[in-house]
Order: sequence, then structure tokens, then C-alpha cells
Amino acid sequence: MIRLTPGQIKSIRQRYGLSKSSISKVTGIGRNQWAKYEAGEIPSTSNSALILMMANPDSMLMLLDCYGGDDIPDFQIKKARKAANNIKELILHAKDQLERNIIFYL
Repeated sequence: MIRLTPGQIKSIRQRYGLSKSSISKVTGIGRNQWAKYEAGEIPSTSNSALILMMANPDSMLMLLDCYGGDDIPDFQIKKARKAANNIKELILHAKDQLERNIIFYL
């Protein structure tokens, strides 16, 4: 079973700049339930998996693409997309540096 800490759950939400209300609409996890997870309640296995998948920026972008509602402010969706794309760039940069270091030491 996947065990996420309240800090990890909050961090995943915050890295995309989304409020509890907005993240609950994107994921389908109720706002009150999300708040309980951030306060220490242990998510179900399926909700843990969903939250963990959101740490991957590609997965988060897919969730944002699937979200069809208009009750999240547009600026929050744009902010979340920008954050996900920035994280992807950081990962690519780190990967490139790692590959260069490996080649250097071979």
C-alpha cells in the first residue's frame, strides 16, 4: 500500500499552484476529503495512487486536459499548466546533466 505523508500531499497540490477546491475538482476527490488528507488522514489506495501520479507533470497535464469544467478560475488552470511544464523542463535539464556526468566519468 502506498503511504503518502500529509506534507507530500500538500506539496504535490502546491507545486501546481492549485487551491484545495480546484485540485478537488480536477481529481474528483472532494475538497473536504482533500483537506483531511493534508491534515493527516490516510487516503485510500486508489486516491493515494492518483495523488502520487500527480507528482509526475505529464500525468498532471493529462488530468488538466481531461478536466472539462469551467468552475476553476482560468488563471489557476494556466498556472498549473505552466508549473507542470516548468517541472518537465527541470527534469529534462537534470537528466541531461546526469548523462553528461556519466559520459565524463566513463
